[in-house]
Amino acid sequence: MIRTFFGITLLWLATCSARAQHYRLEHVNDTLSVLLLETKDAQGRVVQRDRWRLTYPVYQWCEGDVDGDGVAEALVGVVKATRFSPEKDRRLFVFHNVKGHIRPLWMGTRLGGRLVDFRMVNGRLRSLEMSNDGSRFAVGEYGWSRFGPAFKEYLIFNTTKHESMEVFQGK
Repeated sequence: MIRTFFGITLLWLATCSARAQHYRLEHVNDTLSVLLLETKDAQGRVVQRDRWRLTYPVYQWCEGDVDGDGVAEALVGVVKATRFSPEKDRRLFVFHNVKGHIRPLWMGTRLGGRLVDFRMVNGRLRSLEMSNDGSRFAVGEYGWSRFGPAFKEYLIFNTTKHESMEVFQGK
C-alpha cells in the first residue's frame, strides 16, 4: 500500500531500506588496489557501482559494521607512511557507503601499538599489535566513537607472538 507523508511516498522509503550492498577488493598490482561497492535493489539488480583507488600495498581487508549503524563498512589495511609517522607501517582505513558512494570514515595512523593485523569479531574491531621493538604483542578490542576506533580492552597484553595469535584468532 502506498501512502504519502509530507509528500514522501512510504513505498519509496521501504525500497531504499531494502537495498543491499557488497564491497569487493581487486588487486591491480603490488601498489594499486581498487575497492568496489555494489548497491543492489530488492530484486538483486545492481543499481549503483562505485570505486575507490588505493595506491598503497594492501595487506588485509574485511567487511563489518564497525560503527554500529547496521550497515557494513569496508576495513582496509594498507602499508604507507603518514605525515606524522614518516616510517612505512601498517595502517587501517575504514570506508562506508554514502548514498551509493564509497567515502572514508576513518583513515588512521595508529591504534594502540604497531598494527600487525585486524578483524571484526562480534561487532568490535580486534587488533593484533606489537611493541615498537617487535618483541612483545597484544590483542586489543575497539568500539567506535564519533572520531574513530575507541579502545575498549586488551584481551592479552605484553606477551609472545604465539600466545597473542591464539587469542587474536579466537582459539
